[in-house]
Amino acid sequence: MTLAHFARLERVMRPFVVGALLFGCGAGPADDDGIDESELRRKSSTTSAQKPTYADLEKLEGAALKRALAAFVGGHMSLGYDRARDALLNDAAFTEADGTLECVYTGRRVAPDGTRSPGRTFNTEHTWPQSLGAMHEPARSDLHHLFPVDERANSARNNHLYGTPRCRTTDRACSFAAGGSVLGEDAHDELVFEVRRARRGDVARAHFYFAIRYNKAIGAEEEAVLRAWHHEDPVDARERARRGDRGAPRQRKPLRRSPRAGERRRRLLAPYRPKKPATDTCTAAVGGLIR
Repeated sequence: MTLAHFARLERVMRPFVVGALLFGCGAGPADDDGIDESELRRKSSTTSAQKPTYADLEKLEGAALKRALAAFVGGHMSLGYDRARDALLNDAAFTEADGTLECVYTGRRVAPDGTRSPGRTFNTEHTWPQSLGAMHEPARSDLHHLFPVDERANSARNNHLYGTPRCRTTDRACSFAAGGSVLGEDAHDELVFEVRRARRGDVARAHFYFAIRYNKAIGAEEEAVLRAWHHEDPVDARERARRGDRGAPRQRKPLRRSPRAGERRRRLLAPYRPKKPATDTCTAAVGGLIR
């Protein structure tokens, strides 16, 4: 089964549905990207699962764990993109102790001003880029993978994979460096983005959540980096305080509450993501500031 089979799965997901996350499409008319959405809707309406407990997750491995995690995080309340950004960039639930907003990548702070671009220098970061699978609802407005971000850092990250740039340890120049986050070429000469140490665990867990929630693929190399980040930057008070503030009030976050479940996700994701397009048309259309 390829990633293409699930390219628009987020459009048809229903609360607590597991089957549609795991199986391919049947015969029938398909839309322009090859997805038979009528079949996905049929599976969404006929396949369900009871949400497991944290104790249940600790007992599971392999495909069973993936199914349980998908059931665990399914069914959050979608706010819509405008309302999600209003909350992210203005609601006290997402500000720091001093009332400011902090860029997830650079650590720079600004005061909320009631707009969706505080100080005219901040924006919304999709840790899972819209162009790689977060273009449509509910994925686009899913606050579990959205963060306040400095526009310059937002533009630099673009839709690059997370990784380890060689410019950290060699004399190569980094394409971007601010606040501890870096954009540069990795060992395969691909541009990758490294998140500063203080927030890399937050980003890793958000990425794992998105992959499970929307059945997206993370490549082996990026997954290894993210798992390392998960351990280097454990869940802290910031994440715990926000755990109940995103999506439905009682939605549970197993990758935060159960670190072992996060670690055992190794090799559960689909094969390596296809090579990203040379141009992200979504970011290009608005100067790379809003994605």
